[in-house]
Amino acid sequence: AARGGSRLLVVARGEEAASSSWREETTQRKAHQRPAAMRTSSRACDKDAASSSSSQRSRGLTKLSSTADYVIKGTYTVDTRDFEDHTFSGVMFDVQCKSDLPMDYLEITSVWVRGRLGNMQVFTCDGSIRESRQNNGLREKSKHCNPAKWSRVHHGVHSESTEQLREVCLRPTVRIRPGHTIGLYVHSTANGDQAIVYNNKRFEVTVEDRHFRLLPGFAHVSNKPFSESCAWGYAWRDNREFVGRLQYGVQWKLWKPDHHNAFPPVFREMVRTLMLCHRYKKSPLNKLPQSVLFYIINFFAWDWAGMPLELEDRQQTLVKNSAEQIRQIREREFKMATALEERGNKLVSSCRFIEAAQSFSEALNKLVSS
Repeated sequence: AARGGSRLLVVARGEEAASSSWREETTQRKAHQRPAAMRTSSRACDKDAASSSSSQRSRGLTKLSSTADYVIKGTYTVDTRDFEDHTFSGVMFDVQCKSDLPMDYLEITSVWVRGRLGNMQVFTCDGSIRESRQNNGLREKSKHCNPAKWSRVHHGVHSESTEQLREVCLRPTVRIRPGHTIGLYVHSTANGDQAIVYNNKRFEVTVEDRHFRLLPGFAHVSNKPFSESCAWGYAWRDNREFVGRLQYGVQWKLWKPDHHNAFPPVFREMVRTLMLCHRYKKSPLNKLPQSVLFYIINFFAWDWAGMPLELEDRQQTLVKNSAEQIRQIREREFKMATALEERGNKLVSSCRFIEAAQSFSEALNKLVSS
């Protein structure tokens, strides 16, 4: 809901539930203006009315929505670094949903990749791809080789796109609860070794933002999904990174007393201030029933009181660290390329042309990746 429209929405949503308690509180205020004899004779009725008002408020609280009735889709996208280290049939990796914001769930709607593509499939599993469990004292088969642990969320043929990322929509979408991890496996059955681009592992975290974290995983060099073997032996390569983009939406929790501690400190301080104003008899908020005030707060977005400073600082640190890491890697690879070029020149002087050509080729690869 738009912030500016929350005051209109609260009238439509809260009027019916709060009208009875509003009328009862108005009746009680009028009762105090009656003559003393009338107040005495109606004391028992006042007690019943107070009890009824309390029950009405209690019922009103139970009607507060726990989550937003919408998902912010297509709003968030995150691109990984692309060094174009390798291409082959598939890549498998973990996605972790963070738990420091009041999210109900994060919903991945599409994955973007590039390469020769072809007949594409995307699978998902609960928990990390590196989890290993024991069944009757025996260790289960590794998850990346066990198709029984996975569910397919996409199957379709995609045209070649070696330069631009191509969208692969997930149906059904993949939901992750805060603090939980899921595995994603993107695979192509196309022949050859250029179906999907991926990187070598360079960092402990491939990419992250304030909502989620994407971790390095495995590359698959077989065009048969989950296959353990290929023409080169074992078909899985550890310490590889996904290259592409994730598009996702978020369903946020809405404030209610049970969710209070899940919200940022600045939001909780705002709620506390409103409640103190409500208790102050000279405040205009004092005229509102508590249930109506709760309905109003229930419509506030989690960042209504402003972005928490710790989140802003953390996001800036993530961006700064990522840029610094990329700069350091590029500098290192440029130095390696320069050293390889010098070695190639020396080999040419010694008439060792084949070795010189190999050295120049490695230097060129380093320059392209940097």
